[in-house]
Amino acid sequence: MKNMNYDLIIARYGEIGLKRPHVRSMFERKLIANIKFVFKCDIKINQGRIYIIPQDYKKACDKLKKIFGIVSFSLAITTKTSLENIEKNST
Repeated sequence: MKNMNYDLIIARYGEIGLKRPHVRSMFERKLIANIKFVFKCDIKINQGRIYIIPQDYKKACDKLKKIFGIVSFSLAITTKTSLENIEKNST
């Protein structure tokens, strides 16, 4: 893993995304509550992705591996959508 200044974790869930909107939002809320119970963080959700801003990234990654419902997650850096900004943040 490259030593970068990650500022969020993108978590993805699986079968929750197949549910009807009302049921899906109920499961999303429960999943978010479970994440916040395990470690301190801020969370936003958008289009089937959970954006997590933890206080401790290493601890968060270790804990996310064990949370039921999380299919995968990635460390990420937020940037503007221009090639110049993307290149600057990827080095």
